Amino acid sequence: MMRRLVLVPSNKGGIGKTTVAKVIGEQHRRQNTGCVIVDADAGVGGLLRHLGDRDAEGQVLPVQSIESGVFAIDWHQDVRSRDAIADVLAHRRDVLIDLPGGSLGTMKALADETDLFEIVRRAGFDPTIVCCITPYRETWNDVRDVHAWLPDANILAVVNEGFGDYEDFADWRSSKTRAALLAGRGREIVFPRLEPRIAARIAWHRLRFFDAPMSERLGVLDRGRVHQWLRRATAAIHEVGDCLGLAPMKVEVPQ
Repeated sequence: MMRRLVLVPSNKGGIGKTTVAKVIGEQHRRQNTGCVIVDADAGVGGLLRHLGDRDAEGQVLPVQSIESGVFAIDWHQDVRSRDAIADVLAHRRDVLIDLPGGSLGTMKALADETDLFEIVRRAGFDPTIVCCITPYRETWNDVRDVHAWLPDANILAVVNEGFGDYEDFADWRSSKTRAALLAGRGREIVFPRLEPRIAARIAWHRLRFFDAPMSERLGVLDRGRVHQWLRRATAAIHEVGDCLGLAPMKVEVPQ
């Protein structure tokens, strides 16, 4: 049985990539899939802080477990840091890696240098590349570039409503890039908007998304807003759960 390697790269930062990775990661933890979760943007550490193992005082542990924690590597530090991907694959489990902004070019360079994706497939992994889409056309280039050099990979375009409503993505929907994506192995989902002030409070209080709707650290109405957002976000993720290593399940969000 093929394992799943889910990569969340981008050339442009600040497009909601880590929020999408957090939701995917939480779903893996809720399903107890054993997925190895990696924060490859150690300088920021957003995924590590969100899902990492903590001590009794709430501090992120320096050593993280495979089953429940998040490994941290610094993708942009040097080649050796990027080579740590090989160590992750050796665990023979599904893998989710959140990569930093500007990582797509270096990922391609690593692939050209090492035949990375051939190695990945020989190791028994089927790769999925997650590309976040905004109305900025630079983000569409990620889809085009990945499709050009990995035509056999699963490519998931995540239309991020945090950057606009339905009308703002009209150019994307009519683009040749999208048409080519959907004509191949590509998939597309729409990811709902979470208000930045609510996302900031969730991060400040060190909450996971599935804990937030029940937390008294958020106002009553904001808990309701998180509940509605999480219900839609989870439903979107499970539309394509098969290419993310997730089993089909009924979407249930705590209230």
